[in-house]
Amino acid sequence: MEQDLIAEPDRDVTEIDQWWRQIDWGCVAGITVLHIGAACTLVPLFLPAGSPLTKYFFSWEAVILFLVLQFVCGISNNIGMHRLLTHRTYKTWKWFEYFLAAMATLNWQGGPIWWVASHRLHHRLSDRHGDPHSPRNNFFWGHIGWMMVKDPRFATLDSYGRYAADINKDPVHRFIETYRVLWHFVVAGICYLIAGWPGVLWGACLRTVAIVEVTGLVNSASHRFGYRTFNTNDDSRNLWWVAYITYGEWHHNHHAYPNSAQHGFYWWESDLSFQIITALSWVGITWDIRTPPKTLLAAPRQTGLLEVPEDAMPERASQLEVARLTS
Repeated sequence: MEQDLIAEPDRDVTEIDQWWRQIDWGCVAGITVLHIGAACTLVPLFLPAGSPLTKYFFSWEAVILFLVLQFVCGISNNIGMHRLLTHRTYKTWKWFEYFLAAMATLNWQGGPIWWVASHRLHHRLSDRHGDPHSPRNNFFWGHIGWMMVKDPRFATLDSYGRYAADINKDPVHRFIETYRVLWHFVVAGICYLIAGWPGVLWGACLRTVAIVEVTGLVNSASHRFGYRTFNTNDDSRNLWWVAYITYGEWHHNHHAYPNSAQHGFYWWESDLSFQIITALSWVGITWDIRTPPKTLLAAPRQTGLLEVPEDAMPERASQLEVARLTS
C-alpha cells in the first residue's frame, strides 16, 4: 500500500531506534572502502622524504585526475541530476542529458532514477515524516546515515521508479541505473591505467568521498544553519560556505523556487552551476532556462521572511505525480 510507504507528518521522520536492523551492508561496505582509500592519500605525509613507498600513494597525475573528475562529476550532480532531471529547469540535447547523468552516477549517490526519486520525495515531504534525509533526527542521519539504511520505498527499481516516472521510462537512464555500481569499477580501472594506484586513490576514492561529503552538507548543515529569506514549510537555510563549495547550492532559495535553474538570487550568492548553464546556452547546448520572477531579483533583500506566491513556480507534471503518490 502506498500509505504504508509514507507515514503521517506528525510522527518522527524515521524509526531511528531500529535502524541498525535495517542496515544496507552493501552501501556501508562501499562507503567504508571509499573512505579508507581516501584516507590512504594522506600516507605520504607520514613517510620520510624520498621514501620509495610514496609512489603508491601520490603522483601529480593522480592529483590532476582528482581535480578534473571532482569538478566534472560535481557539476554534473548540480546541473544534471538536480536542476535538469529532477526539476527540469532548462532544456538540453538528449546526448548531453545522458552525459550528465552518467558522470553524476559516479558520485555514489545512486543512478539517475534513484537520485531523482529521492530528491522529489525530499521536496514533497521536506523535514516531515517520509523525508528521506531530514536532519531533524540527528545530523549524521541527514548527512549520510540515511544512505546506509534500507528504505522499502527504494527496495527495487519498480518501487522507486514511480516517483521519477518521466526518467524511469527512458531506456538509456534505466541502463545507467541498472549498471550504476559497474561504472565505478570502470572509472577506477581507467584511473589506474592513467596514474596507477595513486590514480585510483585520488581519482576514484578521494574524489567520490569529497562529493559525497559535500553533498551531505547540503542535506544536513543547510537544514540546520544559515539564513532564511522566504516563508517555506521546512527547515532549509542558505549556508554561504556550503553554497560556495557545492558550486552554488543556495538551498533555501532552491526550496522557495525549486523550478528555477538559478539558486543564487543576490549578488553575494555566487552560483557557478547557473553560470555554466547560462554559458552553455551561448553555444546552443541549453535553452529555455527558468529563473525566479524578475520582480524578486530586482527588489532589495528585505528584513524578515518574504511570502512565496503559490503560482510563482508551478510544479511540473512529474512532481505532481509524486504529490499524488504521497497524498
